[in-house]
Amino acid sequence: MNVSLLFKPGRSLALFSLLATILTGASGCGFSYDDDDNIPTILPAVAVGSLVITEILANPNVGRPEFVEIQNSSDSIVSLQGCEVADGGSSAHQFILNAPTLLEPDQYAILSGGEYLGAAEGELVPDALWDGIVLNQGDETESFSISCPDGVGGLQLVDTVAFDWGSIGVARGRSWQLAIEADATANDDPGNWCPAPAAWP
Repeated sequence: MNVSLLFKPGRSLALFSLLATILTGASGCGFSYDDDDNIPTILPAVAVGSLVITEILANPNVGRPEFVEIQNSSDSIVSLQGCEVADGGSSAHQFILNAPTLLEPDQYAILSGGEYLGAAEGELVPDALWDGIVLNQGDETESFSISCPDGVGGLQLVDTVAFDWGSIGVARGRSWQLAIEADATANDDPGNWCPAPAAWP
């Protein structure tokens, strides 16, 4: 090909106009290209209310991590990949879950900042790990929320629970659990929660 033909004055202007139109159109659709030119990944939508927060341990014993249990209350498999977990106390934090964790209908998952929850190393391994989330911020009402992909490149709030750990009367090392069937609206009512049993059968 004769390269000089591409760079005649009229053609050069047309090529630059075409390139500008392509780039403007791409950014106008809600996407922008950064220096590494990675194409954004659109993850499948997770329906609002399909993941329900069912248990929270915000005041663990010394040396144990905080954790949150969630349940897939939908009739479909749900992926946690790309979901954001967040606390909402005096200092809010967010963390994106990148592991492709899949939950079958009615299946539970444990989310935590610790690599294991049990007394022995490697015992009770969480299904997904967060970093930087802090639930025991006793100076004000705390909250935990999970937001997941909306199918078009953004996130939508799937479930959230607010609580005042200092006033709900749960002893240290005990979790607070939903006492009814998993429901993302019903778990907003503190009356539907209770302290977890001190020992399981």
